[in-house]
Amino acid sequence: MVRWFLASILAGALISITGLAGAGGQQPDQVRITAVDNQAYPRLRTSVTVLDESGRPVAGLDSEAFKVAADGKPVRVSGFTTGQDPNVPAAVVLAFDTSGSMDGTPIEQARQAGKALAGQLGPTDQVAVLTFSNTVQLAQDFTSDRGALVTAIDRIAAAGNTALYDGVGAAVSTAARAPAQRRAIVLLSDGKDEGGVSHSDRGASLAAAQPAGIPFFVVGLGQSIDQGYLQDLANVTRGQLFLAPSPEVLQSLYETIGTTLRQQYIVDVDASALDPASTRTLGVEVNHGWGNAPRSVAIRSLPGGNACHAADDTGRDGGRHACGDWVRGRQFSLSFGRGWRFGSPRSRRRGWGRLLAPA
Repeated sequence: MVRWFLASILAGALISITGLAGAGGQQPDQVRITAVDNQAYPRLRTSVTVLDESGRPVAGLDSEAFKVAADGKPVRVSGFTTGQDPNVPAAVVLAFDTSGSMDGTPIEQARQAGKALAGQLGPTDQVAVLTFSNTVQLAQDFTSDRGALVTAIDRIAAAGNTALYDGVGAAVSTAARAPAQRRAIVLLSDGKDEGGVSHSDRGASLAAAQPAGIPFFVVGLGQSIDQGYLQDLANVTRGQLFLAPSPEVLQSLYETIGTTLRQQYIVDVDASALDPASTRTLGVEVNHGWGNAPRSVAIRSLPGGNACHAADDTGRDGGRHACGDWVRGRQFSLSFGRGWRFGSPRSRRRGWGRLLAPA
């Protein structure tokens, strides 16, 4: 299977339980292109998330709200559905910090939150359960059997140190082998990587997570978290960081994450008129009654080496990042662009990225 991966329009949003707003104030509404899959080329299956000003998913849009263009020229939308469609399942890894500090109410509330999210997913969506403390354990491999998931989650217990970095790496490895186009990792931690039990370190864990193309929904519980690391993890995976001041709000946060996954839009594009050997800029435009605009993102190939360059809308390089993604022997690299595009009063929200087709 060959996939084109596009970066999230908002890289690493910080969301708190109070109003789901960022630390610096209310977030502008966002359009996120999370993946473009060409396994059925010339059909390109594009996964898009639309968030409102408070960071919550926008539901109820139809195909008429979406327009797609390649290098500014309209491309036909050949199909449209949502994350609720059983024919486009999601694969979700629930990764729980089960160190000793999670004992008591935190682990009890974490269990309830995990079961609530699993209960929101569709019948064909699959979930895996992973825990990390002194070691990393796969408590339940991918399954759509809700009874098996409930049993696995109810069995998790808190004891030991915190192999956070190893937990991140194992979550990525688990999600990467999932048999689904739409993949996500929901990771909960209440502290730092402690006890010297991780075999990985901070940099290595982030380097492992970045090129995988799988967003982390990171939940930081309490006041002892390594917020800098968790934010970096959300940033490099184009995910989101949620801050939970107390265990009692975990279920609400997990339900928000579940809703986001269910409210993704899947837009099929007919690419038969495009040269598959050329680089194109793919734009997804969402028509809605908003006035803000998204940040841009670009994708381009780089010859040789497993790295990419950040670039703004003028194409100027902004630094080197280890974010290449190897697909059937060919390298696809992400370049993060910055800039704003403003629409008319009936705002046109755009997400755009440059695609390199395999030769």
